[in-house]
Amino acid sequence: PYFCTYIIAWLQQQKALGSDPAERLQNLDTKGLTIQTSFEPALAKRIEGYLEAKVPAGDRSGVGSAATVVEPGTGHILAMAQTSSFTKTQVNWNVDEEYGGTTGQQFGSTAKMFALVRALETGTSIDSSVYAKPASATRAATFYASENNGSCGSWTGPWNVRNDESMGGTYSLRTAIADSINTAFAGLVLKLGVCAVQHTMTEMGLHRGNGEEIQKYPSSVTLGADEVTPLTLASAYATLAAGGMYCTPTPVTSIKDADGRAVSFTASACHRVVDRSVAAGVTNLLESVLTEGTAAGSTGGGLSGGRPAAGKTGTTDGHVESWFVGYTPQLTTAVWVGTPTTNDGMNDITIGGRYYASVSGATIAAPLWKQIMDYASRGLPVEQFDHVSTATGSP
Repeated sequence: PYFCTYIIAWLQQQKALGSDPAERLQNLDTKGLTIQTSFEPALAKRIEGYLEAKVPAGDRSGVGSAATVVEPGTGHILAMAQTSSFTKTQVNWNVDEEYGGTTGQQFGSTAKMFALVRALETGTSIDSSVYAKPASATRAATFYASENNGSCGSWTGPWNVRNDESMGGTYSLRTAIADSINTAFAGLVLKLGVCAVQHTMTEMGLHRGNGEEIQKYPSSVTLGADEVTPLTLASAYATLAAGGMYCTPTPVTSIKDADGRAVSFTASACHRVVDRSVAAGVTNLLESVLTEGTAAGSTGGGLSGGRPAAGKTGTTDGHVESWFVGYTPQLTTAVWVGTPTTNDGMNDITIGGRYYASVSGATIAAPLWKQIMDYASRGLPVEQFDHVSTATGSP
């Protein structure tokens, strides 16, 4: 039902179907249109089962989950599911507010991918090193507006940043992303410029659930302290899977009238926003998240059968929201596990009958992502990511 309501909301914005949303809805109901979607019901049903097994609908914890699968290079939405009862809420957690969805959820360290894109675009090699100011979970490092490359927004600082563990010093870019070192990326984003990285986000299709751009604050741009939806985040990451081509997400593949004639609609528009070599380099770095980083243990080192995959965990302050978004050359999936109606942290909590001391992106979202991607990839040929050459350098 959530996909159906999304499709109807999407079609009500198609100008070819009428002069306004009300007339378009009337034409949908009465004109005998044949509408072909990209939706795969069996996949969506399987995803719903995976989500329900970990985060049951109406769980006493108040935690919910959602996932969206898109096809890189086409923008086609293949499936979406969430753990809620349609009789209790018609809000679609996967999509933006204008389509019957939400304003989104904070997306945590999945934001760090965009800093990697900007860094490689400006000459940084994947073998570069970055400096991380020393910080721990209880002791913050302080960053100042004077460290930002270029004037940006209304931020004047200071900005206090903590790491999940006590870390500091010089790290390879690969280690920084694999271990998701906050202060390393705080310094990197300021060196690149908050506005510059935010511009990269916008170019790759990332926006808030209310349709507005990501806010030009270092916490929003570096650590995802802004609200996005699974569909938007999956579509942005699919840019890398498609070798730098961003495709607007689209649920419809064709529309025909009652006489079988094609009706025009806003099909997915794909255009290059990232150089192919940059996309390959960022993918190379994000593969390490699965093989040796924050998601290695929870995914068994990646997908089944040695299928190449890349992605990023995300966890917000207080463990309120958690994410994993990742991709192969053929599929991209974003999984969110969090609190849809409260700001309560997922600490010392029982979800679906299982106790968790705390919930991060690697705890539930990453294993769910692996289940979904393994199932969705069944029967597909094993494709390799673009090769990337490495060279020494520094940001």
